[in-house]
Amino acid sequence: GSTLLNGLASDGYRIYKIRLQAPYTGGWGSITPGTVIGGLQQTNYRTDGGASNIAAAIDFELQDNIYGTGQTRISFKCGGVNGVDSTEKMRISSVGNVGIGNPLAGETYPRQLLDIRQSSGTNYPKILVKYDFNDTTSPTTAPICSLLLSPGQFSSDDTAPRIIGFRTADFSSAAARSAGLIFGVSQNNSAKEAMRIMENGNVGINNTNAAKKLEISSPTSGDGILL
Repeated sequence: GSTLLNGLASDGYRIYKIRLQAPYTGGWGSITPGTVIGGLQQTNYRTDGGASNIAAAIDFELQDNIYGTGQTRISFKCGGVNGVDSTEKMRISSVGNVGIGNPLAGETYPRQLLDIRQSSGTNYPKILVKYDFNDTTSPTTAPICSLLLSPGQFSSDDTAPRIIGFRTADFSSAAARSAGLIFGVSQNNSAKEAMRIMENGNVGINNTNAAKKLEISSPTSGDGILL
């Protein structure tokens, strides 16, 4: 391909470059899937003799070379420094699936609407949903974090099944910070709590403050089982 736009600006040490590359015109059948056929790129050119590198890029890559499809995916790359080029951190496939992380070579990726992978080291995949402020709010009105799992269209998001992290103590003191989990379901388009795990590991079913390792209460009679 050819470069359509090449803008340079120097700060006396590095020169920053953005590239808009024209689409590849060699015919899909002759291109290896994964080949960059266009994109935006920031390249650090060292003016002191040091090694240059691609610092970040948004690359348009050929997803497959099946004749007549020309499907393209988008690869987001960053982390390049000191002569080492950036590497892919996120990918959007031609069908809209989003992949984050580092899959094994040769793996079909991303397979689902959101596909998070890690294939090396001990930086195991995590998903963080966090209320990022510790205050003196009491546990009954404290912030919560929710993962909503909606298999269909409810009247509102508030009625969808969910997993909730909730505070059970004052978070203004690091030593006192404690939290539990709530598992909620939806019945007749209304949300209701099904199970709660307290910070000490006690589990309550139809019980919001289990004093035993397992407490099962009747939602109507008040009778229950304690273990």
